[in-house]
Amino acid sequence: MSQFSIKRGDTLAVFSVTLVAPSGSAQDLSGASGVTLKLKSQRTGNVVTREMDVVAAAQGAVAYTWQAEDWAEIGLGFHNVEYVVTIPAGTLTFPNDGYDVLQVRPRLE
Repeated sequence: MSQFSIKRGDTLAVFSVTLVAPSGSAQDLSGASGVTLKLKSQRTGNVVTREMDVVAAAQGAVAYTWQAEDWAEIGLGFHNVEYVVTIPAGTLTFPNDGYDVLQVRPRLE
């Protein structure tokens, strides 16, 4: 699992990850019809979902560029993160043995 940090309100930051299969190799996303980013606040339990872009399918690389409207829903603090890949046969969820963690920090005022 990985841990990431971002300042609330940033919109030039790109959230990029490589999805890793249980075997330890990058998950080939060729043929995937979508990848959904899910963030669950550890404080409130609220879940936010966003569609990610597949950057390099064979290497399992996906990315999400933060938007201004994201910050109205995504609160400060720690969020459990998972990625749901949709393929013709069904879905796969990454990581499969826990969660990545995103910490959203406040900007200095």
